[in-house]
Amino acid sequence: VLRFGRVVDFLYKAKNYNSPMDPQGPEKKSHNFQEGSPFWGGTSVAGRYAQALFQCALQKKSLDLTLENAKSARSLLEKGSPYRTLCLRVLKGDTTPPWVQDFEAKFQDFFVRFLKVLAHNHRVDSLKDIVRLLEKLVDDAQNRVSLKVISADPLSKSQKEAVVKKLQQTANKTLKITYEVDRALLGGLLVRSPTQTWDASAKYQIEALTQTLRAYP
Repeated sequence: VLRFGRVVDFLYKAKNYNSPMDPQGPEKKSHNFQEGSPFWGGTSVAGRYAQALFQCALQKKSLDLTLENAKSARSLLEKGSPYRTLCLRVLKGDTTPPWVQDFEAKFQDFFVRFLKVLAHNHRVDSLKDIVRLLEKLVDDAQNRVSLKVISADPLSKSQKEAVVKKLQQTANKTLKITYEVDRALLGGLLVRSPTQTWDASAKYQIEALTQTLRAYP
């Protein structure tokens, strides 16, 4: 099992898995909205919706609030949510449920209109990818990066400080970090951004060693 200190040093040397939403490799620092761009527009339906929502939020000067709206809507509308069916009824024009006003009051007016467009175009299931891309756009606009640090056990305060210090040296951006525990990792760390994953977990090390051993006759 990797020791914590080694994990921190190893973190950004670990195998880098590109997100399926980013088929050309690490994310670009500038916003590429050119026709045909596989990440921000062109062939990506989610990219086009994320771009449109971002531009509207930028004009409204409500980037962070719009991102919060989008994440809340994602939770309400994801498959398996007990609120999904009722929310879809509202978005498709059903005004009979008594909580319609409460639902719309949760979000900015333009964001409600955005959700209704998604529902009308049968794109609600794209909301998960839209939120991911929107978060990347908002973070880039504010020179910030959102990261999720996943560990096999809860990290102590000193361990979190070590992780933040190492990531800050590498990112050169303002960090927004959330922490999560996943016992299946066995040890080490897994770090995820909206578009990439860095795997320095013991689970990955064991799997890589297993594959190497299997390669030998």
